[in-house]
Amino acid sequence: MTLIEVMASAVVMAFGLSAVAGLVLTQNRQNRRNVSVQQAEMIAQRTLEELESRGCVTIGSVTSSSVCGNLKRLDGTRQIYYWTVDGNITTVAPVPLDPGARQYNVGIDVDSSDITTCGPTGSASCLEGTETGIPAFGPDWVNVRVTVSWDEPSRKNQAVALQTRVAP
Repeated sequence: MTLIEVMASAVVMAFGLSAVAGLVLTQNRQNRRNVSVQQAEMIAQRTLEELESRGCVTIGSVTSSSVCGNLKRLDGTRQIYYWTVDGNITTVAPVPLDPGARQYNVGIDVDSSDITTCGPTGSASCLEGTETGIPAFGPDWVNVRVTVSWDEPSRKNQAVALQTRVAP
């Protein structure tokens, strides 16, 4: 009878340990996701602050298409960053690729209300959709959005986006 009791308690203990192990693995994945989101937010914030520090500079003569021309030129640019285990952010892939390093893809989108410089014929608005925000866009404002994306081992296509408006 004692042997049966020992075996029964061993089975109950095995179920308990497997449940705890599953919980630990799930928590580990969630912690990694949280770290990735925080890193992506830091990269997005750093990039957005760097763009804001450039200011809104008129390029050439003062026309609606030249206002904030320095930022408009960055529209559609892409950059890859790597965040290594030792906390460094670099544009150079670690060799050999650090198994803890995460690759982040950074995209910059600059929208303006100037419809003369957007679209193949100049007839399409630079803004995606019809939203102009509150307050509505001014003629010399640009909306700057930084999107940072990455892949998790269990969830692909994760992203964080930050945006602001910049004016002269």
